[in-house]
This record gives sequence, C-alpha cells and structure tokens, in this order.
Amino acid sequence: MSLMLSLLFAASLATTPHPEMLVTTQWLANNIAQPNVIVLDVATLDEFKQGHIDGAVLLNVRQLMVRRANIPDELPSITRLETLFRDAGVKPSATIVLTSNDPLYATRAFFTLDYLGWGDHAAVLDGGNVKWAAEKRPLSTRQVAAKKGDFKAIVNPNALITRDELKGLLASNEPFVLLDARNTNNFLGHQKGAEVEHAGHIPTAQCLPWTANTTVDHGVRTLRVTGELADTYAALIKSADERVVLYCRTGVEASMNYFVLRYLGFHPALYDGSYVEWNKTEPIVGESR
Repeated sequence: MSLMLSLLFAASLATTPHPEMLVTTQWLANNIAQPNVIVLDVATLDEFKQGHIDGAVLLNVRQLMVRRANIPDELPSITRLETLFRDAGVKPSATIVLTSNDPLYATRAFFTLDYLGWGDHAAVLDGGNVKWAAEKRPLSTRQVAAKKGDFKAIVNPNALITRDELKGLLASNEPFVLLDARNTNNFLGHQKGAEVEHAGHIPTAQCLPWTANTTVDHGVRTLRVTGELADTYAALIKSADERVVLYCRTGVEASMNYFVLRYLGFHPALYDGSYVEWNKTEPIVGESR
C-alpha cells in the first residue's frame, strides 16, 4: 500500500497516524543529549549491566509486571507503577524513548504508559538496542542515577479490558474485532504454550501474530513500513465503529499489536489476563474440556 493509500485508509476509519511514536536510531543519536529526552531501557538488571545506550536509565522489566491470582505478567498497582516511573526520572516535560533488546519489552512499557495516561509522551526506538549496536553506535556499562521525576497517573480505563468485560462483549451485539497475537500453532490449538491448560483460542478471535508487524534483516527486527501495517489492519478492521480488543498468552505479545494500532491512530483495548486466564474457565475454540 502506498503512503497515499495509507492516509486514505486512515481517513476512511477516522484515524490519525502518529509517526512521532516511533523514532529512529539516527533521531536518538541527534537528540539524546537534549535535557527533555529520557531514554528508558526496559531490561533486567543483569541485561542492563552488560551494556546499554549511554545515558539510558534502567526500567526493570521485572517490576513492570507482576503475578496476580496465579496469572503471569499482570499490571502492578497504580501506586507501584507511579513509583517505578517516578524513580526512572519521568516528568511531564519529558519525551520518553523506550528501548530494549526484546522489542516486546519496549511495547509492553508503552502500553503501560498509555494505560497510565502518558502515551502521548512516549516513543519506541525502532530496532531498539540491537539496531543501535549493529550500527556500531556506542554502548556503555555506566549507570546513570536518574533524578526523581514528577509522575502522576491519569488512568485511561479504555486501554484495558477485563475477562468479565470481554465476556459481556461476546454476549452482546456490539461490533468489535478480537485479535490474538500468538503464533498460528498456538491459535489453532496445535501447541498450548506455557501455563495454558486447554489449547485453542477465544471465540470469534482472528489470528494476527505480533511478528506480522515486523521485519527482520540480519538479526535486526524493526517495524514494517506504515503502508504495509495499514494494509494488514485494513483487512481486519472494517469500520471505526468497531472496538478492537487484543490478547495473547499473557498480554506481552499483544502489546506489539497495541503499539502498532496506536501508531496507526486507533484506540484498542488489551486484555491483560489474556489466554492463560481465559482458558481456565471460559469457552474456547479448540481442545475440548
């Protein structure tokens, strides 16, 4: 799809793309010294110590998600998240650039910020640390002490959907699109995945693996061009009136689809409990109980 067709697609669904949500390594190299730019490396402490973009602050991925009611990768409490981002130096005047070795860590952090009402302050580094290093840009083991920020959540409840709310949608006549970000084998029930008891998928769901948003060149995974992404989602979303709900196994893979839809100008909702929670008690398409 050409750029012009992409814009027509967006206009037909009453969406406005947000190219500022994705920054290049060159943009970051040119702007990293700006006082309002905060680079958050979403990683474990061990990964961060092994090397990161000089000047980046660690956003510990293990503090970004918690296990609750035996469901992995759930959002922590609002208070805990406020403390996490405040300690990372996030403040209202900041442009937050999210980077990681695993692109899903960065997109999960974006979803979290968007849920907290700070999505408009955040961008993802296309290609992340892997692309930065592949271009022979400098990495560092120096740890920067962040000045405590002024972070206060303004929760966006529409970014999140619960199991009961999804059950209500499925029982209603409201038009909506349900997208599963797992791979095809998981979706079809050929493989269960960790902590999944009953293989298959949620009724009415369509499969759009998170990897469909990206391309890999010499080991570097980057986002596909805007026109290709628009084409992919145009085949699934027919009207701006349709609500878009995303899930995967635990809510991490679906964060990539969430980020791309926000990038294209949509306002999806992510089911954080995802298939690990749903398959325990709710109807599925796939393995019989």
